[in-house]
Amino acid sequence: MSLLNVLATVTLKAASGFVEDDVVNTFSFQCDGTTATATKITQLQTAIAAFYNTNQSTTRAPAYYLAHSISRSTNATLVRYYDVEDSLDGSPHGSPLDTKMFTLAAAASNPDLPAEAAVVLTTRGTSWATALVETTDGSDAGSLVDRPRQRRSGRIYFGPLNSAASTEPSDGTFARPVSAVITTFLDAAEDLQDAVQANGDNWAVWSRVDAAMRNVTDAQMDNAFDTMRSRGPAATSRTTRAL
Repeated sequence: MSLLNVLATVTLKAASGFVEDDVVNTFSFQCDGTTATATKITQLQTAIAAFYNTNQSTTRAPAYYLAHSISRSTNATLVRYYDVEDSLDGSPHGSPLDTKMFTLAAAASNPDLPAEAAVVLTTRGTSWATALVETTDGSDAGSLVDRPRQRRSGRIYFGPLNSAASTEPSDGTFARPVSAVITTFLDAAEDLQDAVQANGDNWAVWSRVDAAMRNVTDAQMDNAFDTMRSRGPAATSRTTRAL
């Protein structure tokens, strides 16, 4: 089976051992389809592991900023690879072609931030700048408008984080991601695209609505934290005081 469009789901296993505490990041790739399946997956695996673990020239590795609640045990990080060539509309894509593992690099010694905190990498695909923000829905007139530009962008939430990723303001302003964490993730994104392109492939934005993948042409990260409420730990107690 040749690989043309590939979905990789990266499961960052929780140190707690509870599945509900795991974190999943997803990456999509357009592959040349001419390389043997095993070789192609090995190439993608090397690039993905390097994304998380490689120290950048002036900063750290993305893993350095991820919380201690994510496991650093040997081969605890799982990457599942799916052939989605016949499922580009988001229909079920079956069992993974392969599952590989790697060890996530160490975290900073800093304490962890609240589990909901994350930084978000926005990826933009080919023709994002020229695509219309909104246009009339031609398939079922009268319903919501189409947003072609939105279909050419993707978002990956990275977290939970440790406090090495955060500023410590003393002037009453909000805490923000340090510039180094932004540089680190953007450098890692550039390296990921360079690595897969060196093998004849492309990191891509997958639009289920358009049933298409488009090559990632640039990545962005804001200097503000985003939150994922689903990551917040359940309360273990509640204190009541009569007033």
